[in-house]
Amino acid sequence: EPKYPMVSSLQVLFTAFAEAGGADLLEVLTRTLNVMGSRGLFDSAEGGFFRYCDTASWSRPHTEKMCDENAGLIGAYLDGWLLTREEAYRDWAVRSLDWVLRTLCDERSGRIFHGQAGGEGDSPWIDRTQYTASASKMCSTLLRASAILSRKELAEVAIRCLEGIVQRGLDPERGVAHYFDPEPQGYGLARSQVYLMRSLLDAYEYTGR
Repeated sequence: EPKYPMVSSLQVLFTAFAEAGGADLLEVLTRTLNVMGSRGLFDSAEGGFFRYCDTASWSRPHTEKMCDENAGLIGAYLDGWLLTREEAYRDWAVRSLDWVLRTLCDERSGRIFHGQAGGEGDSPWIDRTQYTASASKMCSTLLRASAILSRKELAEVAIRCLEGIVQRGLDPERGVAHYFDPEPQGYGLARSQVYLMRSLLDAYEYTGR
């Protein structure tokens, strides 16, 4: 403790299982998804995943929910559902997607915000900074979820966000901005370029544009 979800490790295990199979890999994946979803990391009241838990047993969450972590975890639970058809995995992913749309997405501007401090109360504080890397990562997740779940509105949110990043924050000489608060700031960070490029390729694959 504290216990953080290691999404990149789960992705390695999913890839290894897809390539070689193995009951041991599947057992680790399903056990991890089960305890994270059922004990405390998942916000059963509002949807979405907390950033981490204060206890090794995943029983006491740190009440902060971030765009980056939710993008990765939603993807992991969609992978789990595709692999096992366990409905709980789909439910945790869908309820988290709905939380993202309701809480982190600004329909007027098309921005996807950084995160939410505190999972309790009627008006939790929202960090309205948009970071290019985490927003792009969420856009990739939304595009994939749109295809898997046949929910066109998820892709529409992603496309609107990506178009805003490119139009407002991409400079031919300096690269893309690191964050928007509300104006673009901090150009040229490698992480921002990489996640935006990947998400733009995902958008191209989804739309053909």
